[in-house]
Amino acid sequence: MTQSSDSLNHAIASILKSYLDKHQGFLPNNLHEIIIQKVEQPLIETILSQTNGNLSKTAKILGLSRITLRRKIERIKKEL
Repeated sequence: MTQSSDSLNHAIASILKSYLDKHQGFLPNNLHEIIIQKVEQPLIETILSQTNGNLSKTAKILGLSRITLRRKIERIKKEL
């Protein structure tokens, strides 16, 4: 693992630990789905910003097809 990957893993683990500590005993059964959805929105928004809204570049960075990226963006918009 690279240093930046280790750093990201550490940051994510720290946030998750904090969340779990605050919600001990009251965790939902679909925690994986909830966390993935909560991470996906700022990830997509941040990469879109970094690429100045270029869907092709964003999709490539995220390892998604443009169609999949568009679907995810539409789902996020509906949730807002």
